[in-house]
Amino acid sequence: MKLKPKGLLLEDNVFYREYITGILNELNYEVLAYSDPTRYRTCHPAQECRKSTPCVDVIVTDNLMPNMTGLDYLESIKRTNCKVPDTHKVLISGSLGDEELAKVERLGCQYFLKLFDLLEFSSWLEDKAELQVDCH
Repeated sequence: MKLKPKGLLLEDNVFYREYITGILNELNYEVLAYSDPTRYRTCHPAQECRKSTPCVDVIVTDNLMPNMTGLDYLESIKRTNCKVPDTHKVLISGSLGDEELAKVERLGCQYFLKLFDLLEFSSWLEDKAELQVDCH
């Protein structure tokens, strides 16, 4: 029996957090949703990230959030050898400058501009669920 894929969502805007949680739920994801990375880290200590398998199947993060940007979070988990494949991480933002876009490219993650195309975003998530990593 295939386990339900798990998604981590970091989004400070309540509307977008609920909207994206709904999309993930529609695609049968178990969702961990937080307003920013520091709130997630408070609830899920770093030792979880030291396991040999990923703690989630996808990470969806906004960029502009209180306490830490999504890019800073993605860079920090890359430095700590996060087991979630880079291709299973997505940054969403209203806009990014050239320097920020270069960081996204270096990190190897996907980028969606808010208001993203629902079908394209859903297709990306479905693809990651099909490539579910053994994390449970």
